[in-house]
Amino acid sequence: MQIPYGYQESEAKEFGRYETLEPGAYICKILKATEEKAKKSNAQMLVLRLDIAEGEKMGFYRNQFDKDTRLDKKWPCLYRQLVEGNSTPYFKGMIENHIEKSNPGYKFNFDENTLAGKLIGVIFGREEYRKEDGTTAFSVKPIRTCSVDEVKAGIERPKDKLLNLIDQAQIKSTNYASIGEEIDDMDLPF
Repeated sequence: MQIPYGYQESEAKEFGRYETLEPGAYICKILKATEEKAKKSNAQMLVLRLDIAEGEKMGFYRNQFDKDTRLDKKWPCLYRQLVEGNSTPYFKGMIENHIEKSNPGYKFNFDENTLAGKLIGVIFGREEYRKEDGTTAFSVKPIRTCSVDEVKAGIERPKDKLLNLIDQAQIKSTNYASIGEEIDDMDLPF
């Protein structure tokens, strides 16, 4: 076998063994911002590609993944904010209260390219998901933004977003055939 290109310089890694980010608030840097359309509604949204900018987790996503990972749709830390309709006040709040406030002297001019390099506070939370084998696990992802000052002041860790496994278990264990047998036709209102 021929030695693969870059083998000697590569760090040895194992699948499923990687550092995870703890839920909480972090000061992040916007690496790239793009205007995109939501898949289901086709609504306009702003997508921020983020990385941790300060503290012991600085550069977390760049360090965790290949250093040459491009800032495309595969970037592991994305925050999506709808900008139209009922979401417009929240979009404006993010721009004015979180980005402009965290970057003194910066005024957003509706050119998303000017957001690159700006700081923003981001709250990361844990979300439970079901794996292909039926077991559950957690992923940590950005759930909302805030100002850098709010992060420095301290923000309580968000509660985990759990799957509703009790309801799913009840639905699976219910014997619907027996329910139909218990109802007498005379009891029906029609």
